[in-house]
Amino acid sequence: MNKLLLILLFALVLPLGLNAQSTFKSERLAESCVSFIKNKLQGYDIEVEILQKIKNANFEKSGVTAVFQSDKPLVGLSSVSIIFKLKNEIIKREDIRVSIKHFKKIPVASKQLYKGETISDDDISYQRVEVTQYADDEIITDKSLIGKVLKNGIIKGSPFIFKNIKLENTVKRGDKIEIIAQSGAVIVRTLGIALQDGAVGDQIRVKRDGSGNTILQGEVAGDGRIYLKSNYSLGDNNEK
Repeated sequence: MNKLLLILLFALVLPLGLNAQSTFKSERLAESCVSFIKNKLQGYDIEVEILQKIKNANFEKSGVTAVFQSDKPLVGLSSVSIIFKLKNEIIKREDIRVSIKHFKKIPVASKQLYKGETISDDDISYQRVEVTQYADDEIITDKSLIGKVLKNGIIKGSPFIFKNIKLENTVKRGDKIEIIAQSGAVIVRTLGIALQDGAVGDQIRVKRDGSGNTILQGEVAGDGRIYLKSNYSLGDNNEK
């Protein structure tokens, strides 16, 4: 009789223990992950895809909470961490791989355009295109490109990016310029003379003051300074 009573009591207690568990369904975790990304990127036109299967998460104790965070740029291939906590103590962490595509409605080529052509209003149409692979300062988002000359051809439907547009020269041959070389936290500055015309982003040759025939090559910045390529130093002697 006592043995039978013990079995009955165990049968009654066991479900209570199960109800005290914390359970997170995979579907709900996936939905929350997408919601977290969209909340972080409010105002952006994005499409989110979870790239792996998220498993159910079960914990023996009740009161477990799940929070989402990411310390990586939420663009392209990225990841979001699901952190499970119990009384502010982390008990499990799972990193979820995601794909985040960004879109913008911007001017694109309405037809095949060729190097040397001057862009007209008829060459432009506005479309929603994926811009995930571009930095914000790479693409032209307004009609300021009308009247500009193409440095490179553009395929129909492609966005206009600054490196394909011939911009007005920021530096002209013979200009006195500042040359900057950087290695980690160390920055070295000197003066020199531009040996070529160049617009922002162009690579041009420059001559450092007092360096004899030493020729360097660097990129033209918006302020007219020349930043040497990473494999150059102010002491390099590249052409004599």
